[in-house]
Amino acid sequence: MTKEQVFIALRPLRFGAVHLQPGDPVPVEAGRDYRLMQRLGQIGPAGPAVPAAPQEEPLLTPYEAGSPVVFVAEDGTYTFVTFLDALEAPEEVQEGMGLKEDDVVASVVFPEDPDNATFVSMASLLPEQPTRQLIEVLAREAREAALVPAPAQTQTITALQGRVAFLELLIQANREDGQPLADDFPSVKELRGNGIQTLEGLRLLASGEQARAHLIALDKIGEKSADKILAALTAPPVPEVQPEG
Repeated sequence: MTKEQVFIALRPLRFGAVHLQPGDPVPVEAGRDYRLMQRLGQIGPAGPAVPAAPQEEPLLTPYEAGSPVVFVAEDGTYTFVTFLDALEAPEEVQEGMGLKEDDVVASVVFPEDPDNATFVSMASLLPEQPTRQLIEVLAREAREAALVPAPAQTQTITALQGRVAFLELLIQANREDGQPLADDFPSVKELRGNGIQTLEGLRLLASGEQARAHLIALDKIGEKSADKILAALTAPPVPEVQPEG
């Protein structure tokens, strides 16, 4: 995409923090694969010949178009893929994946086939961070545990189990349905970047004795941010003001 060529959205599309509707101009951002977005029918050159697409609400997802995410297969193996879009599963996809009508799937690109998009379940995706960091830590700790004498392995294995438990909890929190986080919630951008979209998912992650530690373990969440998040979760609800008369 260049300054001479302007694109518009051909269908509802999440672009960074912005939700584009058909006909909206597409912002210029370094690193975006606009050619791939054209091939997928997400955007097209601006001009009078562009057909108007029906208006519909974009699907809420924790991932931005073009962002790296982790795909976890049924056997537990993982692959870093590129997220493109979220959409209601087409009929042929529903049958092949055993989905129901209105189930949402993700369109992703695998590194070994960069020119073709593949449909996968939204539940099979995790945010790149902190998943990548956790995978690296788990792999390193597993290698170190195999090298130390048996009596010293207990502490390493305990730490490893804690990392695994946190990762499992994070996966549950990312997949928890419920009330979307408000735009003015503390560190909402960072929480969404970690895949946490709902208030129920956040409460699941930030519960128990390790609540603060779990929040600090997230990408781009520090101690001060964690304290503000916990304070917002425990604050009493604001009573509704009843109109007079």
